[in-house]
Amino acid sequence: MQPSLLQPIDARKMGRARARHLLNRAGFGIPLPLVDRLAPMSPAQAVQYFVDFESQPDIVTEPDWLESPGDLRLARRQIARMYEVNMGDMEMNDDIQKSIDIEKRKMNQEFNLEQREDLERLKIWWLRTMHDTHRPLQEKMTLFWHGHFATSAQKVKAGGPNYQLNNIFRSHAVGNFKTLAYEVGCSPAMMSYLDNARNVKKHPNENFARELMELFTLGVGNYTEDDIKEAARAFTGWATDGEEFVYNKRQHDAGSKTFLGVTGDLNGNDVYDIIFDQDAAASFIVAKLWRFFAYDDPEPEVVEGLSETLRESGFEIAPVLREMFMSQAFYSDRAVLTLIKSPVQLTLGMISMLEIQPNDVVERYVVHTLRQLGQDLFYPPNVKGWDGGQVWINTNTLMTRYNLANFLVQGVVTEMGGRGGLSKMIRERRRELNDAAKKSRRQAGARNQESRRVKTGMVGDAGGPKGFQLPLPVFDARSFFSRADGIEVGEIVDFLSDYFLGAPLRADQHSRIAAALGGHMDAGTRMESGRWDEDRLRGAVHLILSTAEFQVC
Repeated sequence: MQPSLLQPIDARKMGRARARHLLNRAGFGIPLPLVDRLAPMSPAQAVQYFVDFESQPDIVTEPDWLESPGDLRLARRQIARMYEVNMGDMEMNDDIQKSIDIEKRKMNQEFNLEQREDLERLKIWWLRTMHDTHRPLQEKMTLFWHGHFATSAQKVKAGGPNYQLNNIFRSHAVGNFKTLAYEVGCSPAMMSYLDNARNVKKHPNENFARELMELFTLGVGNYTEDDIKEAARAFTGWATDGEEFVYNKRQHDAGSKTFLGVTGDLNGNDVYDIIFDQDAAASFIVAKLWRFFAYDDPEPEVVEGLSETLRESGFEIAPVLREMFMSQAFYSDRAVLTLIKSPVQLTLGMISMLEIQPNDVVERYVVHTLRQLGQDLFYPPNVKGWDGGQVWINTNTLMTRYNLANFLVQGVVTEMGGRGGLSKMIRERRRELNDAAKKSRRQAGARNQESRRVKTGMVGDAGGPKGFQLPLPVFDARSFFSRADGIEVGEIVDFLSDYFLGAPLRADQHSRIAAALGGHMDAGTRMESGRWDEDRLRGAVHLILSTAEFQVC
């Protein structure tokens, strides 16, 4: 008889391959030294390290630079009143009114710009948290819930509510799913995004009721249109003052309602209770968790087994994750090296493996690149969140992935054209480099074309995409390769493939990277990193980060 897919793997040591797989899926593939730490552990110990993360230090610091929603409302009121105070006795003419309108528009533009900058800073704050965390599963689940209970700063424009919801995801990362769903529903960000704050008895708004069932808890086919209408009535009266939940009893429809077969004077709390009495509530979320952490199209046996675990635990997520991460199916051929890395996973893993300490320019470039790659934090494409999987890869995003590797390894920003191709900071840096080059040419006289290209920081072959070299402390090739001192040249590519991929390369890939390192050298020559050409070292690493194998985990 075939063993159950959810049977735990044997109780011997994890080993490097399993440890690496768990590290990639339950975290972001960071930090890599954890492979060595987890490998000698038993599976139960390794899984406990991830799931019971409260034993690890909490390094999350609140972004105290964010203004509260109340402060933002006050600022808007001040703008509205600006130039109108003590003007009652003034004789208003068209010129004065026009001047007032111009100033008010200007202040509104500045106000909106500050909000956008707050959100950019919030993205960097979260990326730093994901990179530095000692609790990788907590941040991985925060990212999962961000895509599951999706709201977008395109509509919820203030940083405060977005941070507040992000922190709800973090606080309940592996906690109770029902409690999390309720807290999300009460959050100002969700109430604004799905218009539940405008849901009143005379005009029930169905947006939140619909998505609560379709995308958050039950899935299509497990409710009717009438259930949506009745749930919307039950949620009437739910409101927010911008900072916290408010219940407006006068706006609640107290009439009788029938929702999923239950009749009575139902309110929003009742809707949640009824939803989580449905079998579909468990199977819906465990299937989505499995797709996120393991592979698509989970077997019925897997969904049924994990659903039973979830129901028996009272909808606690941690027991489900423990069973998942211990299961034979999770380490099967269907699971290992089959998921395309999300842009966030790709970027954080690359930064960690290259041992880069991000600075302001690196962080802003990464934020810009994540937008190009299709995973703009706090801006999911719609309420469904990110589809992931094959959607992450197309002709444009694949080239951007290669350019990201080039930036981190070489410090080269490649301009592929298109409106707004480079961030403001990088454009300004380019202007500074070009201005300095022009001044240098005026002082020193004519130079040949190649010399001019070097002085302006321009790199790239004629006719190809050009970029400019930033003086950044990016990948330290000599320091990295010092750990390979004494290794024969013929073995260095194996060292790189083991480090970055955890698996051997194809013969043609191996030959190409060996040639980039120094194919002219005898295979028996031993590595002395301090004497090698640094451009060759960087080029070899860039090639391996651009392989198809590095795009999956």
